[in-house]
Amino acid sequence: MQGLNVIFNIKNTNWEGKHAAMKITAVICEYNPFHKGHLSQIEYIKKQDSLVVCIMSGGFVQRGEPSIYNKYKRAKASVLSGADLVLELPYPYSCSAAEHFCKAGVSIASSLNCVDELCFGSESGDIEFLSSVSDRLTSAEFLSALKEARKDKSNKEKPFASLRDEVYFDLYGEKMPIKPNDILGIEYINSIKTLNSNIVPVTYKREKGFSATKSRGLIKDENDFSMIPDVCSDIFKDSDIYKLKNIESAILHFYRTVDIAELEKCESMTNGMARKLIECSKKTTSFDEFIESLSAKTYTNARIRRAILHGMTGVLPDMLKERPLFTQVLACNERGRKIIRQAQRNGDIEILTKPSHYKKLSCDAKKQAEFCIKSDSLLTLTCDNPKSYDFFLKQTPFVLNSDITKLNQ
Repeated sequence: MQGLNVIFNIKNTNWEGKHAAMKITAVICEYNPFHKGHLSQIEYIKKQDSLVVCIMSGGFVQRGEPSIYNKYKRAKASVLSGADLVLELPYPYSCSAAEHFCKAGVSIASSLNCVDELCFGSESGDIEFLSSVSDRLTSAEFLSALKEARKDKSNKEKPFASLRDEVYFDLYGEKMPIKPNDILGIEYINSIKTLNSNIVPVTYKREKGFSATKSRGLIKDENDFSMIPDVCSDIFKDSDIYKLKNIESAILHFYRTVDIAELEKCESMTNGMARKLIECSKKTTSFDEFIESLSAKTYTNARIRRAILHGMTGVLPDMLKERPLFTQVLACNERGRKIIRQAQRNGDIEILTKPSHYKKLSCDAKKQAEFCIKSDSLLTLTCDNPKSYDFFLKQTPFVLNSDITKLNQ
């Protein structure tokens, strides 16, 4: 089943039955893992009489790590918790800096050509404030000042985010928002503008007390699933855990033997990162020691881990500049199936309902899918119980209250 490259400017036409007037709201997410805070967001959207399409990271996430559970388990949990459709945000977009992550997610939502809103949680809960910051960051005045600051040799070693904050303060006499979800929300709004999308950004104030980091810590350290909704906790309790430490020997071997000229071509290898990775791999004998030796003010740990994965899988900078040409269904309910059909009729992206059908994609979309499959083959080894090379190719989406064969009709 493939998305049809047809009219891109028709919204919410030919909707079926009683859902004809319902909005469709997208959520760009990782669900690493799905917790009660995520459930609260879905319930919030449902109260607005909207259907929910989740565009969720696949195996590797923004932190430069495997998601704690595989994408099909996380997608199933979200549909059991009220989401109508879960589509994959594929690698390498899922494992990239905020600008690329947000832009790819917004691009998929826009390309479905049936999404009305993008909803994201934020610490401020103030869409007007976040939009005003976005207006400043995308203004000619700010972009010119930032460009000049980057030319200054004294700023060469500064992380981009720090330099951007300094330029913002110098121009406007105010500090940039520092809360992570406010920052991510601004990037979503920036992406909507950049892509000239008709999607409307909306936000709600995040509940305190729930976080993916805390959820993972409780699960790994105490086998505590108290932050996971009851309806889906059993899914995770019986699931294998994925972590980079499981392939620490493979990581060290790769960087001890890689050709530096080839490595420097990869994404995230600026400012001497390639040389540093090679040097530190030869001096260390464990993953933790490797990361510690690489840590510096110039690099965040997330950036270091992303660089490690980008080098091993061969991500090139131009790959992240391309828009996603395909996505795949990870889970859905009956309403989600109708959204899929609508996106097939009117959308501008190809949709896989089974990963093994990737060879049916058009040429360029197929290349992206093959690269995603390559990353999944590495992902299978990060599992506590390593999987076969084609483990994810053999999976099928979870369909709530339906026979799986209906998904292909």
